[in-house]
Amino acid sequence: MHKIKSSKYMIVLLSALSLIILASYVYDYHELRNHIEGSANLSYHNIILTMTAYHQELDHYIHSHDSTNDTNLYILENNIKNIFSTYGVTINLIDGMDKKLYLEQHSLFKLFLQLLPLNYADCSLQELRHLSGQTTIIIGELQRLKQDTP
Repeated sequence: MHKIKSSKYMIVLLSALSLIILASYVYDYHELRNHIEGSANLSYHNIILTMTAYHQELDHYIHSHDSTNDTNLYILENNIKNIFSTYGVTINLIDGMDKKLYLEQHSLFKLFLQLLPLNYADCSLQELRHLSGQTTIIIGELQRLKQDTP
């Protein structure tokens, strides 16, 4: 009888220890997930800020009539691509890339990439203004999608 009683205590003790360890892992998981979600939000905010800087640089390029000063536009293009790639990886860590919100964001990003010219100097003023207008619309849609996130 004494062995059975000590076996029950041992099982209860091991179960309690297992629950404590499990609780620790669950807590760590939630903390990590919160940090990753924060990183995703910062990346998304950075996309919008960099696209806004690109738009301002594009408008400056249009108004300056200097077709040789397009270096900043190319730098900002590459920054936007890199930031969106980082955002995609972060989103994949959280929920996966098949969520409706991310797919909508990704389609806007693809639209933006399709609008980018290979060479700004070869674009007419009308084409550059169209790019500027479309960029404004895309930025507005990305900001709207940011506000739609829970």
